[in-house]
Amino acid sequence: MSPPHRPTSIALPVMVAAVALAASLAAGARAEASVTKAKGRAKTAAATAPASKSKARGKSKARTSSRTSPKISGGKRGGAHAGVTTVESSSTFPFHRPANVVPNQHGKVVVFPFRDDDDDRVSTQVGQLLEARGIEVVTGVRRVDSAEQYRDVATQLELVGYVDGDLRGGDQRTRATIRLRSGYSGRNVSQATFTESRADLPRRLSDDLWKKLGPALARACADAEKPRRSSRTTLRINAGVPLETAPADPFADETAQR
Repeated sequence: MSPPHRPTSIALPVMVAAVALAASLAAGARAEASVTKAKGRAKTAAATAPASKSKARGKSKARTSSRTSPKISGGKRGGAHAGVTTVESSSTFPFHRPANVVPNQHGKVVVFPFRDDDDDRVSTQVGQLLEARGIEVVTGVRRVDSAEQYRDVATQLELVGYVDGDLRGGDQRTRATIRLRSGYSGRNVSQATFTESRADLPRRLSDDLWKKLGPALARACADAEKPRRSSRTTLRINAGVPLETAPADPFADETAQR
């Protein structure tokens, strides 16, 4: 006897379930692959971000340095110092404070011979250092007694100020004191002291004289542009209009004798 025939309606749901399971597994595989690709792209972007930032910083620094980089020029200045290289800044540096350097000044300054400077080497060097800074040095002027007299002499000679000094000590240890007197007020306004051996004193003066006296001398030059005060001891005579003298009478003597 043959077995009973089963309907085909039972196999159809099984096949549908198998197809649905296969489709679900495929969808899960595709989702996992997309997540893996997204993670890979995120890692790549994170790895390339520092490089792009460093490139941007490099471009920004290059633009900043091109705007603030100094110009280097060589040649002669005033016919002297051949081959000396000078640096000229094209613009100010935004991230650095400018150096506190007093620029060259203009004006006439009397340099007196220094006390105990037997050969006048120190006073001569001081005058040369001031001339290198644009100052016109005047010598041969005699010292006076009071601040008022110094002010009057400065007014007559159109002086900015006076430089005086003295030396103390020996060859191993020399103390040089240099004073600046204002021509506008007639009083001492600054003093610089240098202690070195006599052999090293010229080098010390070359390095530090302008640093110590430059600011005060700049103020003295600015004060020299102000109107000068007249001295109370200055004698002023207002002669007025000159009188016309009558011609002498040639017969006056003969009339007097008669």
